[in-house]
Amino acid sequence: PVLGAKFILSGVEHSKEELALMAPSAIEAWRITEASGVKGPYLVITAIFVLVGVMIGLAKLPEVTEPGVGSGRGLANMRNRATRLRGAVEILPLKGGGTCVNLHLPMRVVS
Repeated sequence: PVLGAKFILSGVEHSKEELALMAPSAIEAWRITEASGVKGPYLVITAIFVLVGVMIGLAKLPEVTEPGVGSGRGLANMRNRATRLRGAVEILPLKGGGTCVNLHLPMRVVS
């Protein structure tokens, strides 16, 4: 808030005594000046959000396929590769939700 106030507001703050001595038209003019000073920075922030939204909308995202329709890189493929390497895949449910996938492969000592 302090940093934003330094950039957005004029920095002119009147005490209660100063406001009591000012004419109502001067107080109103000061308030209008402070309020109109806020418009520009918030329009810039809004433009940035709109620009980011447009960029996300135009980005090419990967196509989502139906569950079960694999691309050959799923658990079945992992099992096949583990079996070929004389290993095993273990799939366990976790308490509270989620899944744990353990891959056990034999280690070969390279001399």
